[in-house]
Amino acid sequence: MVCKVSDFGLARDVIDSREYLSRMESPLPIRWMAPESISASVYTTKSDVWSFGVLLWEIVTLGATPYPGITSGRELIREIRSGYRME
Repeated sequence: MVCKVSDFGLARDVIDSREYLSRMESPLPIRWMAPESISASVYTTKSDVWSFGVLLWEIVTLGATPYPGITSGRELIREIRSGYRME
């Protein structure tokens, strides 16, 4: 009787440490990731809330791509680090 909510199939048990450090070098869904996950590869419940917020934005916009107008992952990372946020 335990409910687990996750995204991208990356459910992890973070009961003891409250964060997960990724060591994978595979492509990442940058548009859905929190700034701290992009820069430090650390995933917490707070970064999950960020991703969920992006998902809600997608639902409200009827499936629009997050961060419209930004074409590359590198550009998106640069914009997020400089403080850019979607409306």
